[in-house]
Amino acid sequence: MSRFFKQAVKNLSGCEYFGTDFKKITDWWCDDIEQPSQEEIETEIQRLEQEFIDNEYRGQRQNNYPPIGDQLDDLFKRGAFSEEMSALIQAVKDTYPKSE
Repeated sequence: MSRFFKQAVKNLSGCEYFGTDFKKITDWWCDDIEQPSQEEIETEIQRLEQEFIDNEYRGQRQNNYPPIGDQLDDLFKRGAFSEEMSALIQAVKDTYPKSE
């Protein structure tokens, strides 16, 4: 059973109306669309699984990075922005100062 079975069939055919036991197509209601072969489906499942593995790091990184606002604030405080960008940021900070 593959969690990518339905997606594989949709990718290959464009059909969204079919029955499945997640191992094979059990019903096909897209009369004007050719049903993909089991071999084509298995190949597409392998591709989708590899794509998932290749991109899994993105979600892991995203969940562990500090918030983007904190990252940008750190860059600003360290003087890593251009003079123009620093001036724009400072203007916002001056217009809306922190309340203490």
